Order: sequence, then structure tokens, then C-alpha cells
Amino acid sequence: MGPRQAGFARLLLSLLLAAAALAVSAQSPHTGFIRVSQGRFVDANCREFLFSGWNGWKVLDYGANKFSPPGFSSGQEFITDLFKRANSNNLNVLRFFTTGDDDQAVVLMQSPGNFNEYAFQGLDFVLDAADKAGIKLILVPSNLWKPNGGVPQFEQWCGTSNISYTPVSDIDLRTWQMNVTDRLQTPIWWYNSTTCRQQYKDYLAGLVNRRNSINGRLYRDDPTIFAWNLLNEPRCKFCGPQVVTDWYLDMAQFLKGIDPNHMITTGEEGFFSHLSPWEPANPNRGDYKWARWAGQDFVPNHDSPNIDFAVMHLWPDNWGNMTLPFGETWIDAHMQAAASLGKPLVMEEFGKNAAEGDIPAIRDPWFQLVYGKVNDSLSNGGVLRGALFWQWDGYGTGSRDNGSNIRETDTTFTDYIAPFSHRVAAAGDAQHKLAADIVAGCTPATPGAAAAPASTNATVVPPAPEVPNATIVPLVTAAGRRLLRWSSWNAWKTLDYATNKAAPPGYSSGQEFIRDLFKRANSSGLNLLRAFTSGDEDGVVVGWRAQGLDFILDEADKAGIKLVLVPLNLWKPNGGVPQFEKWCGTDQVNTSPVSAVVRSGPLNATERVQTPYWWYINPGCRDMYKDYLRGLVLRRNSINGRLYRDDPTIFAWNLLNEVRLPGTAGRLPGQFCEPQAVTDWYLDMAQFLKSIDPNHMVTTGEEGLFAYTSPYEPVNPYRRGYRWADFTGQDFIADHNSSNIDYAVIHLWPDNWSNQNLTFGRSWIEAHMEAAESLGKPLMLEEFGKNAVETDIATVRDPWFQLVYGMVSDSLRSGGALRGALFWQWEGFGTAPRTDNGSNIRETDTTFTNYIRPFSHRMAAGEGEDGGHTAAATVVPGCIPVAPSTPSLPRPSVLPPNTSVVSAGRRLLLA
Repeated sequence: MGPRQAGFARLLLSLLLAAAALAVSAQSPHTGFIRVSQGRFVDANCREFLFSGWNGWKVLDYGANKFSPPGFSSGQEFITDLFKRANSNNLNVLRFFTTGDDDQAVVLMQSPGNFNEYAFQGLDFVLDAADKAGIKLILVPSNLWKPNGGVPQFEQWCGTSNISYTPVSDIDLRTWQMNVTDRLQTPIWWYNSTTCRQQYKDYLAGLVNRRNSINGRLYRDDPTIFAWNLLNEPRCKFCGPQVVTDWYLDMAQFLKGIDPNHMITTGEEGFFSHLSPWEPANPNRGDYKWARWAGQDFVPNHDSPNIDFAVMHLWPDNWGNMTLPFGETWIDAHMQAAASLGKPLVMEEFGKNAAEGDIPAIRDPWFQLVYGKVNDSLSNGGVLRGALFWQWDGYGTGSRDNGSNIRETDTTFTDYIAPFSHRVAAAGDAQHKLAADIVAGCTPATPGAAAAPASTNATVVPPAPEVPNATIVPLVTAAGRRLLRWSSWNAWKTLDYATNKAAPPGYSSGQEFIRDLFKRANSSGLNLLRAFTSGDEDGVVVGWRAQGLDFILDEADKAGIKLVLVPLNLWKPNGGVPQFEKWCGTDQVNTSPVSAVVRSGPLNATERVQTPYWWYINPGCRDMYKDYLRGLVLRRNSINGRLYRDDPTIFAWNLLNEVRLPGTAGRLPGQFCEPQAVTDWYLDMAQFLKSIDPNHMVTTGEEGLFAYTSPYEPVNPYRRGYRWADFTGQDFIADHNSSNIDYAVIHLWPDNWSNQNLTFGRSWIEAHMEAAESLGKPLMLEEFGKNAVETDIATVRDPWFQLVYGMVSDSLRSGGALRGALFWQWEGFGTAPRTDNGSNIRETDTTFTNYIRPFSHRMAAGEGEDGGHTAAATVVPGCIPVAPSTPSLPRPSVLPPNTSVVSAGRRLLLA
């Protein structure tokens, strides 16, 4: 293009821009808060919000009149002009920092709890001026990189700034002493400290509850705010990805609790950890893959119902002189990852350094790449919904900042930023239609009540009380029932501890331990406990007056933990089937044959425990067990006054743990107790239990073995060619095929079942997923464990946990039948004896740190539903909300009254 052609093109562009600006000015403004619906940014009326944005660096300084650019009498005059220029260029979202660049910059908090009114009045001005100009704001409360108001300042306040040793609790892999740059990027002690977190939460509370001194709005009630960042570009070198993830999830939960009106996102660059399938897209320096160890992990970092959209940055110079092909791969990978999360993606910060004469050749191709990708995604309904370039100060003599700062006269601005912004604002041509339409499937927002008056601005407004475990047990909405995701465990002697029969080392009582157990469960993201009400050797047996079980239910309710209760166990004499056989008088029956069951001789002790055939079929024995169930269900809790049947703390009832009914080894199929005896017992008990407790779910408690007649029989475990599992009396499909049994369960015990291998484990789970699909019911891996001596945990036990949690995660993402897993077993203290042949778990085991806790946090953050990591607890299509009933003596709870868990299709839901 020659000079005259270029001049004509610019003239034509200016005319088009003017026309577009007039068209945009005639549009009605968006209403209310911007939010996410159906993967789109929408306003209160479901009108899609399209944007083109920019980053500003010293906005707070200008708003407080700390500085003013050349040609302006004050910083506030400049801000007013900046927004006017943004309007003329159809830039409508500004992201800026409330922290300082250097020691001269203003900051909002001068010390913990001591807010800077002068700085806040500057922020008040920026918010009010943006509102008048129709510009939305993304506020960044803190920055990893800058000492003035950034993480280094918070570390000084909290007392972690001088901690610099390595390694750190076997997490930091470095063997050298950290230099200043390393230490800046490794604030692990600050991330992990409860005190430091609380200081940051107090700071966020002061921001959110600030009342604007100009327009009188509380910040939390101001729709000018598009979203909050949590922290700009967090790093934690060689800490592993969980440190930053845990911090993000905690802060997002807190911030949503005190400001549910605004969207929240991370503020990170978007690196993938070494565990991510997208890790190859990371930047690197030659062969050094530094980004994988930076501490971020894009998918888990954004995988929370409290984080509304995903963000990424793009800095080709800062990251090692990356090329355009890298940039394209980087963006594509994040689009795929964001799609797996089911969330919109924003290129929140991107820039490229260029000397004055090199802008068209060096910087412009990167802007062409980014805006081309965003434009294509908008046109095609993709996840990438906007971009904010770095940076623009709105006047022609701004500092070049290594050549990344943009001027309006740059070709970057005239040829790429302005045209893109006008296409977004004015809807473009027919081929690239970007009109802000009403988003299909979006529900208009309900107007909120007026905000209560705020307290004095200069002091911290106390944050709203946090709901215990709020991310683990999501609240019910008026729209219906939300899908719950579980990470769960089994515990053996819970009832003994609750009755103070026993106390672990370091605890003054068993009840003190139970409280601490639930507290530890909360911190690890565990939210469902399966507990036995029968004893081990001479442990406590629950009866209708068992106050220990009352205590467990009440404490679990306070902690937001659900319980699967197991009233009876095949294996244990104390309160188990052997005890019921004694009470019923069938324990001495050991003759053969019995009715149609042919046996050639008496059973030995082991065989007899597994063959309570006479107890299963005896009407009097069944009635005795029903009386026991009735006593449980109709018990009134001595602490909170609830009937057990009305207590939503109970997730479900098992009918009987690991029912068996085999014959003796080596017999033919006809010589065994046929599976119908167990199936009949289950169906009878399920029907009875549902009749007296329709509120709770019921399941079997069985291992899930298939009968010899089942098409899934080949996946059963066996021992040296002997297919013992075929004739145990269980029949997975038949046993769960009742309208009174809400979901199916299986167990997995590779050692107890004759040293099965991982290939067996995968086949076992897959077969039950298929079988559960045929039943149209959810499936839970209710009990699984693996024996390992102390030194072999990582190589012997951990691969099984990796297998199980991997298959659960995959099922959740794909909408499969497998909805959760409960490992065996954990007692919440680090010195738990290695009983159970090494299957007991300690928190220090790699099993816990590398598999249980990461999986639990992903579940608490809302992993996976039908094609992705859906952050929010999903309202299941076709599900009918449960009509509320009158509770028995209701009490305050972390859940709404009468919120029980039910099943719908293959989903476990809150009623």
C-alpha cells in the first residue's frame, strides 16, 4: 500500500469509527452487574456484554491527584479525559492496580487495619468517573512483583519476609539458597499461614465494604466493577501447584461470601504445572522448562464455583523471547483448557516490547494474532471472550516502559486496537457479527435489596461470617437442586470415640478427637464420612439410646459434613450379623442341606460367618432387624432435638456392610446358596426403610460381586483359577434393582481378593460403571484400600489411589455414572497405627498429600460435569425441586432446613 492509499484508508477508517461511535452512543447501557451465564458475559437482563479493554498502571495515583501527566492540571482531570478518550475509541473495560509501582505511589492500606482515606478517595473518584463514562473496571487488589502494597509488603506485615531457607517441608525442590529474585517468587510461608491469609481477607473486606465518598455506594453494590482479581501473577517456584491453588480457593470462597454481586477471577499468567496435559504449551528458555515449576496450574487454579471466568497473560519478551507460533499454541491451549472448565476465557494482560521504529514489524504481529483469535472466537461462539492490552495512558507522550506502552498514534493502536474495539461495539459486518444479543438459556437476575449502611470508611468493616465448608456443601437455590461432588473417607471407630470409649494419643477425650477430625476433614476438602454403628472387637454398639451417635451427627452438621451410616456389618460379632444371629437363635444352625441348598457337610468357622442363610430367610430375624432400623430412624437426637429421619446431615443409609452367602470351596454352582436369598433380603429391607424414612437415600453396602449368571461375571476377582467371587451370594445388578435403592455401590480390595493387579482394578470399575448405567443409577466406590508397608506406600498403594481418583475425575467430566469414592481409612491424626495390614492412611503419606487432598480440593472446587470442569454446582436438567416439609424441632445449620441428599438419574443432589 502506497502513501496516498494509506492516507485514504486512514481517512475512511476515521469516518467509519465516527459513525460507529455515534451508533454506540445511541445504544442503551447494560443493566446491573455483569455475570456469567451459558459461558457468556451478560448483564442483569441477559444481554451479552462484549468488550475491548486495556490495562492502566498508575490509575490510583492519578485518581488521588498524586501525579498528573504533562498537559493536565491534576490527575483527576487526566482520568476524566482518559475515560472520554476510551469512549471515543470504544474501549469499555479497564483493569488497574490498587497497589503502587514504587515507594512514591499511594496505597490503600498503610498497615494491617489502617486504611489510607486519601488513597480511598482517589479510588472513589475513579469508580464514580468510570460509572459516568459507562466503563467497567477490573480491580487488582495486590501484586506479587511490587513492594508498595504488594505481596512483599504483606509479608513484612505478617512476619514471613525473612524466612528464606530451603527445602521447605519437602515441597521446595531447590538445593541452593534463594537469591532475591527467587525469594520474591517463593512466598510459600505467606500463602500457607492462616494469620497471613486473615490479614489479606481483612484487606479485601475493607475494599468490598467501602462506601464511596462521592456517590454513596458500597463497592460491593457498585455495578461499575466488572470483576475482582485475587492477586496479580502469583508465583511459588518449586512449591508444587497445590500451594497457590489452595490460596486461590480460600480467597475466592471468602470474597464471594462478602460480595456475591461481582465476578471473581485469579489474575494469574496461566502457566500449566508439570502434571497438566497442556504443559507442553508453556514458555521455556531453551531446554529449561521453568514455567512448569512456577507454582501455577491453570485448570485447578480456576476450578472453583467461586471463580467465574478464567484469565491468562501473554508476555513473549519476559518469558524468554518467545515466537509467534508459541503465542498461537499458548492461546489455543488455554481455549481448550477453559472449555474443559466450562468457563469463559479473557486474555487479561498482553504486551510486546518494541523500539520506536520497530513497532509495525515487532509489536503489531502479536496484536494481530491476539485480536484475530478473539474475533474468531466471538464469531464462532468460542470461550475466548475478550482481551485487555498492556498498557495505555490515554495521552501521546506516555512513557514507553521497554516499548510495551501504547500511544494512540502507534500503528498498534490505529490498525489493530481501534478497529477491533469498534467491531465489538458496533456489531461489525454480516460476516463477523458480534451483536450483543440476549443469551439463550440465561435467567434474568432478580434485583437485590438495598444495601445496609456501611460503617466508617477508615476502619475495617468486619467480613460477613463464613459458612463452614461453604465450597464443599453448596447452598440450594430457588431454581432447583444442585449437583454435589464428594471426596470421602471411611472411619472405623467413630462411634467408640464419640462415646468417649477411647481417645487417640494427644486427645483428652474421644469427642475432642471427633471435633478435630471434622476440622481436619474441612481443611483437606473431605466432606462425606462413612461410619459404622457396630463395634470392632468389644467396641460400643449403638442402640436407641446411643448419645455417641447423637454427638457425631450434631458435630458433622456443624462442620458441613454428610454421613453414610452403616447399621450392620457381616464380619464383626459385636453388633454385627453374628450378634443378630445369636439374638435370633440361628447361630447354631450349621446343618446341610437347608431347604433347596445342597451342602455335603458342616461349615467351618470362616465359612459360617459368610453364610447366615438361615438369618436372611427367617421372618422373625428380619423383623428383629427392622425393629433395630426403626429405632435408629425414629431416634430423637438428644443434642439438637431432630429425629434422625429428618436430619439432612445423613447422606444415606447402608443396609448391610459386605453381605456374603457362599458355600464351601470347590463345590459346583448348584451346591451354593443362590443369589436370590441376598437380593430378597435387600429388597425387603429397602422397602421397609423407605417406608419409615422417605427423606434419605438407601443403598446396599455390598462389595459389588457379580453372580455366576451375570454377563459381567468375567471381571470378578478369582484365586489361582478358582472363581470364588461368582458364588458369594451377591449379584450387583439384581441387588440394586429396586426403586427403594437410590444408588449403587462397590468396594475394591485387591489384597483381600487374592492380590489383584491394576488391570483388574480398571476392569472392575469400568464394568460396574456400565452396569450402573444399565440401572440408570449413580455409582459410588464406597470402600477401597490397599495394603502397604511404610517404605512401599508410594510404589504399592499410591498407584491404586491414582487409578481410582483418575477414573472418578474422568467420569465426572464426561457425565458418567461414577460420582465419588470413599477411601479406607483415615482417623485424622498423624500417629494412627498401621493396623489393617497397612491400609490405614496418615496425612503425611504420599497417598494423602499427592492423591487424596488434591482430588478433594478439586471436588470442593466443583470439578467436572458433562464435558468439563463445571465450576458451579450444576442444576440438573429435568430435576423437580423437592417440596419442603416441616422439620422436627429445627435448629440452626450450615445447610438450609430439610436439605437432604437425593438421587436423580445418575446425579446425587441437594433437595
